[in-house]
Amino acid sequence: MNIANALTWCMNVEKKHNDRSGIYGFTQRALAYNSNKIEGSTLTEYQTAPYLKKAFFLYQKMFTGLRI
Repeated sequence: MNIANALTWCMNVEKKHNDRSGIYGFTQRALAYNSNKIEGSTLTEYQTAPYLKKAFFLYQKMFTGLRI
């Protein structure tokens, strides 16, 4: 298994299990930070992460009926 296939496999497993601590979560945070930076945001990478976590839980609440 080459590195690209290994990363793809890890990301798919983490996404399936809603695991935000591995490569999938890192990638999501990095992409969100860079996208926001391009749009002029002054938030740091560490300040961006809690917004993603909050958005994830709000999404779950809206679509799965999860009570927070």
